[in-house]
This record gives sequence, C-alpha cells and structure tokens, in this order.
Amino acid sequence: MPGLKALKRRQSSSSNASSSSMEMVRSKPHRGIFNGLKFNIISIHMTPETIGELVELAEDKGAVMVAHPDLADIVITEISTRARLERHITWEVALGRVVVDSRWLKKSAAANKLLPFDQFIAVPGLVAIPPTPRTPKQEHKPAIPASGSRFSPIELSDTDDSEEFDAASIPRYCVQRRTPLICRNQELVRQFAVIKQARWLDENEVSALSYARTIASIKAYPKVIRTVEEVEKLPYVGPKARLKISEFLSSGMIEETRNLEKDEYYKTLGTFTSLYGIGNVTAKRLYSMGMRNLEHLEDYYRDELKTTKNKANIEGMLHSLALQDDFRLKISRAEVEEMARLITEEMSIILPGFIYTITGGYRRGKPESNDVDIVFSHPTSGKGAGALQLLITRLHNRGLITHVLPATSFRTPGSIKSYSEDQAVQRTLSVFALPQDSPSFPHNPAGQPRKHRRIDLLFAPIEVYWCTVIGWSGSIMFERDLRSWCKEKHQYKFDSSGLTRRRDAARIAVKSERHLFELVGLPYIEPIWRNCDY
Repeated sequence: MPGLKALKRRQSSSSNASSSSMEMVRSKPHRGIFNGLKFNIISIHMTPETIGELVELAEDKGAVMVAHPDLADIVITEISTRARLERHITWEVALGRVVVDSRWLKKSAAANKLLPFDQFIAVPGLVAIPPTPRTPKQEHKPAIPASGSRFSPIELSDTDDSEEFDAASIPRYCVQRRTPLICRNQELVRQFAVIKQARWLDENEVSALSYARTIASIKAYPKVIRTVEEVEKLPYVGPKARLKISEFLSSGMIEETRNLEKDEYYKTLGTFTSLYGIGNVTAKRLYSMGMRNLEHLEDYYRDELKTTKNKANIEGMLHSLALQDDFRLKISRAEVEEMARLITEEMSIILPGFIYTITGGYRRGKPESNDVDIVFSHPTSGKGAGALQLLITRLHNRGLITHVLPATSFRTPGSIKSYSEDQAVQRTLSVFALPQDSPSFPHNPAGQPRKHRRIDLLFAPIEVYWCTVIGWSGSIMFERDLRSWCKEKHQYKFDSSGLTRRRDAARIAVKSERHLFELVGLPYIEPIWRNCDY
C-alpha cells in the first residue's frame, strides 16, 4: 500500500523525539487504524460542523490532532492549489507530509483500514509517499509560513520565528498595530472565534468582547505560538485564554470549541443570525418558540405577514430567506469590481465628477467577501443631494437591483447630532445581481443564473467622506478601538458620520484618510492591516 510503510517508519522515528516536542501531542495511548498518527486539519473551505465531524472520526480511530500542519504526519485539507496551500504550510514541508482531502479520512474510517493515498492527494505536485522521517528538531519547530500576497499579508515584521519576541511590545489598541488577514496562529484564532460567537449568542457581551480582544491580540502576534509562557504578556490574553491555548497546543483542539461545534442549539442560532435583521435576542426568541430551521422561519413570517402592520420588515425577512442560498456564497474580488463598474457607470450619468471607494472586506484585502460596501461623494460641498436615490432607481430599472430597503439617513448609535439633514450620510441596503452578459465578468461555465448579492451603497457629503470610508473599512475591533482611542486620548467623538470635539460638538475637518490618523496621533495603518477579527 503506497506510503503506509513510510508512515510507520516516521511513527517509529517520531517516538524518539525530544520531550519538548512531545508536549505538542496527547500522551495517552492510541488505538485504531490510525494508531497515533498525527493529523492536522486545515479548516479553510470547511464548515464548523465538518471540522467537528473530521476531528471526531480521526480521534475515534486513534489519531492524534496537532496544532500545526508542520507537526503532522497527515494533513487533511480541501485546498486544491499550491498557492492557497502555501498560506498554511511551506511547499518544502508539504512534500514531506501526506496531504489529502477529507474523502480519504472518511473512507478510511468507513472501511476501518488505511486506504491508499494516491487518489486522494489534495494538491497536484505532491506525492503519496512521504520522504525521509523528520528529525526531532523539525518535529518541534514549525516552519514559518511564506509571506502573504498583497491581499493576504502574513509577515508582520522582520522578526525571524527563531528569534526572541517580547509579547509586551504589542500595543494594547488595535489601531496602533498591523494585523494581517491570515495570521501565524489562524487555527487557534478560529477556535477562539467559535467561543466568542457562542458568548454573543448567549447575550454575554462582556465575555464576547473579551474573546474578541484576545483574538485581535493573537492575530497581531508575529510568531507561531509554541508555549503558553511566550504569550503571558500579550495584551488581553488572560489566565482563562492561556488555559485554552495550552489545551490547543497539547491536542490541536480546544474542548469547548469542539463541543460548541457539535451543539445543535448554537448551530441553529448561528443559522438564524446569518439572516439580515435577526440578532442574538431575536434568534433566541425564535428558538424558544420552537423554530429549528429556515423552513420554520419562513412559515412563521408568512403567518406574521397576515396580521402585522409592519409589512415592509416582514417582507424583507421573507426576501432574505428566499435568497439565503445565494447570500451564503462568497463574492470574488472580480465580481465585486464588476458590480462597482456597472454601478459607477450609472452614477457618472447622475453626478459627473463623483468620487467613490469600495470599502469593507474587499478593501482589507479579502479574496472573497460576504457582501459589498461602496461609499460615494462629490468634491463640491453640498453637491449630490438625492443622488443615491436616483442611483437606486436607475439600477432597479435596469434589473441590477432586485430588492431594496428605503434609503435612510443614519448615524452610529450614540453619535453626536451636530449635522443638519443635508449633511447626514445616506445609506441603502440592496440586493444586486449581475446581468447574464456582463463582459468584464464572463458567464460561469456551468451556465447557472447570476447570484444575488447584498450591497450597501452610501453617499457621504465631502466634509465627512473620509470618516465614512474609514468607518466602513476596518474590522469591528479596529473600529471599536479607533473610537475608544479618539475618546480616551483626545476627547473626540469619531464615527462614520464625522469627527467632532466632545465638549462642544464642533466638527473637525478631515481632508484624507491619512489626515485623520495624523489628527488623532496614530501611525497610518494601511487597510490590509486592519483585519483584527476572525
């Protein structure tokens, strides 16, 4: 059987590893077809449910889950290209591992025997037979991930992974540090994010915020975490978080995360809150009423529509439910850019000389987005009133916007109301679908209809344009810390509708994105380094 003898040789070799390297795996005896083989699961393109299922299958058959691909005998992944794989493990290290897709694990477990690897190799160019066994030194020390591309930065500094790094040197505010999209401890961050989400669903906002801060701090740490001691001084990584990190380092899995990923209650609440307009409180109320899936919600809202006076909101919920399959699918950068091209074509007819910025995850460098955010303005003060509503009408008439909520003035809750109505930021949440013949974004080979996409369109007066761009570009924790920094260090009030002085609500002119950072005494952080959440 290809590769199995080599794996057994590697097992024998790894059993002689140093005690420090063995701290990374469980010490209990293992039985079953995998018999102590070390597994790592790269979670990209997998749902939490799938990850939980694979971990359970592997461990039930005697596998040991480890924290990093570098430490594994077998790596399970749904990644199919070398470029994507190298975000998680160097190619040289991958050549020394068995890297297969999840079918191998499932089919081996079902057959209760180790199946040949050849037909399950995940990425072309890798081989089924591992090369020579790793040395104890290699076993203990994962390789440094390759530097990220422009859109997925990984390198945080020139610090070599073998050098000492003082965790206390990481600033406490997210806005003082560069945080990448994909960090060196991404799987640990993902598992903390599961716990944070559960705390939020339970309405435990304090605990959810605590985990959010822990996640942001770990994401900014420029080295692979190998011991708990090295992060003792990392901001917002307290005793409870360190216990979970220790658990992760020893087994590759935080037990609470594993349990939450299997919990039907949290899975159901997570599904409900994925719908626009349903928060944690409403989700719990619906669950307490016996709702367990989206079909139950659809029946409930159809009944509500017959009796409620607030029909617009109920109809919006039904539209969201009907389009949920489309909304679950990520939006590529190419599709975002084609959407922007068509929208700006229409805006150029309505408001010549306008300016705009695509914000959100796209601006932070995400290869795929959940939705699209575009902020418009005009360099001439006072120009552009009503432009957003005209834009929506034109896009709707062309069939590009299929559903729309009325345009409204908005401010961040609690913001200082120092602006007149014509100075307020206008926002419309819409549903957008590309035309079938969009030349810059060719029809997909399968010939399927275009997907419906959620899009936020905003128009900001030029006086507050850059504040709106900044407010819609950062991740949640970046924006939260920016507001805190402005308040605590300068007694300013910042939100998407402007920068004001708290004592007298006087507006402070912001001429550019960099200008805002200068005004509040912060180093400029490029948008691709504002990824402080999972």
